[in-house]
Amino acid sequence: MKNKKGLMIIVLMLVLSLVIVLGACGSKANTTNETNNAGSTAPTDEATSEVANEEETNADDAATTTNAEESAAEETAESGSESSSSSVTVPDGFTERDFDIGYSDYETITLSGGTASTDASGASVSGSTVTINAAGNYLLTGELNGQIVVDVPGTEDKVQLILDNATITNDTSASIYVLNADKVFVTTTEGSVNKISTTGAFIQTDENAVDGAIFSKDDIVFNGEGALNVTSVQGHAIVSKDDLKITSGTYELTSAEKALSANDLIGIAGGDITIVAGDDGLNSDLDVNIYDGTININATDDGVHAEATLTVDGGEITIVAAEGLEATVVTVNDGSIDIAASDDGINAAQKVTDYTPALEINGGEITVTMAAGDTDALDSNGYLYINGGVVNISAQFPFDYDLGGAINGGEVYVNGQQVTELYNAMMGGPGGWGGGQMPGGQGGGGRP
Repeated sequence: MKNKKGLMIIVLMLVLSLVIVLGACGSKANTTNETNNAGSTAPTDEATSEVANEEETNADDAATTTNAEESAAEETAESGSESSSSSVTVPDGFTERDFDIGYSDYETITLSGGTASTDASGASVSGSTVTINAAGNYLLTGELNGQIVVDVPGTEDKVQLILDNATITNDTSASIYVLNADKVFVTTTEGSVNKISTTGAFIQTDENAVDGAIFSKDDIVFNGEGALNVTSVQGHAIVSKDDLKITSGTYELTSAEKALSANDLIGIAGGDITIVAGDDGLNSDLDVNIYDGTININATDDGVHAEATLTVDGGEITIVAAEGLEATVVTVNDGSIDIAASDDGINAAQKVTDYTPALEINGGEITVTMAAGDTDALDSNGYLYINGGVVNISAQFPFDYDLGGAINGGEVYVNGQQVTELYNAMMGGPGGWGGGQMPGGQGGGGRP
């Protein structure tokens, strides 16, 4: 019995030891689970620091991106004026600054008869000549019988001339002479009336053949809320040896020769322009682009002339001239055009060798009224296509083309009757029409 009892005691002790061991393991497991659960819901200090650093990095990246965007925007906008053109749609060939009529931090130049005075650090006065030799904004007011010279040779230097009831007259040269500048803006103040004129024959004083009342060797842009009247008794009204652009303002241009003359682009994107010219109204050695504005031209030769391309995308254009529109390539996409011509209404002629002559009408409202005789309303030495718009022609010879053409769309009326096919004008007997009747009932012989 003694042995039996001793065995039972040993077994009980073993069981008790096993229970204690299992209890300890369970307690350790619970402690580990609690620690793990706590780790899953709250980060350690090290993890918190890593998250904070990541957030700071993201914030720095965002700030860097914002600064880069702001820098890019600043680089895109040309400096110098307070912006007032944020809602302007900028056409090809223009910048936002071209439309900006705001100005700030300007210096004043006071004009008085044959003299001028100024405290402007970037301008000097010598008798009746004011020379601007630093970039900036300059307000001109008063009357001067003399000359404003802009001579700023920096490749990025821009000058804004703010005309505030300024009258500038020169007897023998340009009243405003841009000798050097990256770009010059001529801005008229609201309600002002400004007059620029050359009253006699041009006498040359340097190597530049100055022949305009306003003459610029570099880009020049006209805008504003006032009026600018430019008169040249024996030359051109406004000349640019680079680009010439108008975006706003009211203009009356009177010239013995061309009213607007440029070596490169003439761009019109706004403004109210009235022209009386002894030669062409607008003349460019390269391109003319008209996007908007009201343009009234009375010219002895061409209303609008470009050597390369002439594109009309909008605006209201009225022309009385020998020829209305002329270029190697003429494209009308939109706008209202009213032409009264004594030679050709719209003429695509070989002026440069880079293009094949073509006249293309894609939209707009075009009215062409031709004088009697050997005159063509739509004349192309190459191709003639009408794809859209409304075209009204009053003419003996409505179409003349050499390489091909078609009416693919739009509405075309000749002498009050709608036509759907092009036909070449053939001059001959009475009425000038051979092989049958033309719209309007005219008939006749053939044109060789």
